[in-house]
Amino acid sequence: MGAGIRWRPACAKASRACFISTSCSSATCGEKADFGSITAEVGHYFGWREIWPEALQDYRPPLAVERDQERLVQGMLSRENLLTILRTCTVFMDTDTGQRVKVVCRYQQFQAARRVVERLCQGRQSEERGGVVWHTQGSGKSLTMVFVVRMLRASADLNDFKIVLVNDRTDPDKVNTGIAFLIVCDMLLTGFVAPIEQVMYIDKKFRSTACCRPLRG
Repeated sequence: MGAGIRWRPACAKASRACFISTSCSSATCGEKADFGSITAEVGHYFGWREIWPEALQDYRPPLAVERDQERLVQGMLSRENLLTILRTCTVFMDTDTGQRVKVVCRYQQFQAARRVVERLCQGRQSEERGGVVWHTQGSGKSLTMVFVVRMLRASADLNDFKIVLVNDRTDPDKVNTGIAFLIVCDMLLTGFVAPIEQVMYIDKKFRSTACCRPLRG
């Protein structure tokens, strides 16, 4: 599949219209199926590993076997999920080389962000609205936080939440470089331990708290 993927970034560079209008593309071969944004290189194509929400699992695989292709089509490309990805889980980023690329969520980021928003909507007590999202290194924790914020802003029930982002570094490749910024946009969205003198106090009671960015040591 690599040979078919490699021409995609060149297409995005050559055509601005292609870069803007195309969110993601998929590559399939046999039973395998991966997806990536229009600017993604081969190493940034991934499979959609799980069909979620559970209601989407009620289907009949064409060959009576659930393969990568079925998981991608049934999980990522279902109408509701695809519209959510287009609206809240597709972002632009500038790389170290100055190139602007398009980023599309991976399946674990999509699930984590959706579950955070669901708990905030459905929980009646603060304990029911809180929780922990367990991530591994390289799973895209920072982007998951961005997707949560975008989902909150797109939600009619949650778009009035205040959002506080705390970054503990000025250099993204180094830790413990001090608080780089504090943005106040009732919700604290942080997992960092900030020195008390650098915390911004808000004159309104927090409606809820969600941890989307873990403490790094």
